[in-house]
Amino acid sequence: QTPVVAYSCQPDGSILSIFVCAFLLDDQGRISTAEPIILTDAPGVNYPLAWSAGGEQIIFSSTRNGNAEIYTMTADGEDETRLTDDPAADGPADPTPLRPGTITLRAVVHGDPPAGPWQFGGDLGSFTLPATGGEMTFNDQTAGSYWVSEAAVPGFTRTASCTGGTAGVGSVVLNLDPAQTVTCTFVHTADGATVIYTLFAPVVIR
Repeated sequence: QTPVVAYSCQPDGSILSIFVCAFLLDDQGRISTAEPIILTDAPGVNYPLAWSAGGEQIIFSSTRNGNAEIYTMTADGEDETRLTDDPAADGPADPTPLRPGTITLRAVVHGDPPAGPWQFGGDLGSFTLPATGGEMTFNDQTAGSYWVSEAAVPGFTRTASCTGGTAGVGSVVLNLDPAQTVTCTFVHTADGATVIYTLFAPVVIR
């Protein structure tokens, strides 16, 4: 028999997954009392796997498409999905959930405000902020890239910037890391308003 290199037990203890260098069975065609299923047979190296927190998926790293990338599949070896596509090697697989982050969107107005609220859209959904300025916070956001856009309002020029250096005019693409808080500020300046920046706060001259 080929020795087991690594193993991982499903969270509820009902299924044991094993990692071996070759696939050999005993004379009964079984490993212990369970019928084995070959989960991977693609070319390349498959590294030790882990179970997702809920026990529905298996997570593993493999070089089947070149360098090591992370994949998932169901416990029966179906629905294989590639999670990463990076020039550098990714792995080993770690099912530990990433801590969510927080995104705050802020509207600042220089000059007389418009008649209606500021209209926003994008990956965070549609929402509005008060015409005089305000902010909205989105908690428990998954780490990743987010696009936020704002509808143009006649009579105003716009700039947008986020913590971390991301900037734009009517929209921004921000990158949120696990457990990070990102604030994006959309500044609206009414035509004819002059903004003088002092040491403490901007002063608007209409």
